[in-house]
Amino acid sequence: MSSKTYEHLHARLTDLISEGEKIADRASGTPAAAIHEWASAAEYYLGFLEDKVPAAVSEFRRLRKNFEFRVEDDEESTMSPSGYRHERADVLLDFDFEMLNRANEILRFAVTKLEMEGHSSTTKNQDSAESATVMEPANEFAETFAPKKTSGNSYAFDRILLAKARELKNLTQQEAATLFDVTLRQIKRWESGEQKGMHMPNIKKYRALLKSVGLSDSQGDDTQTSSQTTPINQ
Repeated sequence: MSSKTYEHLHARLTDLISEGEKIADRASGTPAAAIHEWASAAEYYLGFLEDKVPAAVSEFRRLRKNFEFRVEDDEESTMSPSGYRHERADVLLDFDFEMLNRANEILRFAVTKLEMEGHSSTTKNQDSAESATVMEPANEFAETFAPKKTSGNSYAFDRILLAKARELKNLTQQEAATLFDVTLRQIKRWESGEQKGMHMPNIKKYRALLKSVGLSDSQGDDTQTSSQTTPINQ
């Protein structure tokens, strides 16, 4: 990548850090959808530095799997303002803000690495800290970093729905692996959110499993959509 492209990446990560400061504040009450969007964007853009900071990228991905945790119904009152009910899976989820803060520190580390190599952006998006929306990249940066649209058999599956359906069906992860004709490790990677995009569950088997336990996949095509969520403390 050219120096100019790295400078654009520096600017994007700097914007995400500013946004991350608010997200990592439990009292801020950032909506779950905004936290999900931030996490996806942060992992996506950080991934382009994997050759420079591989350990940091790996640690971010590890942390991301633990951003959310399940809350029992009788503990709903202890949830943060960002907590929500996953509508289709019908479970309460909340965020580990210490994990979010640590993830944001990894972004700081990556930015410092770029600055040490002389790739510092000359302008900053001053409004980014107040926005939960990631700006679209432009020019050379857009050509290099713009997310690619899914095609063919690719589609967005919901890992929480997958795990919920498996539990309702009384399937172990090994039995689910047999159902989908994949390895046990693959099922674990799907449910943890570790793998998305390349090797996805068979769409017919996935939707059949959901239907068999009274759940539904709201996606009618191959376009990726975010999980349905209902804020709790609003």
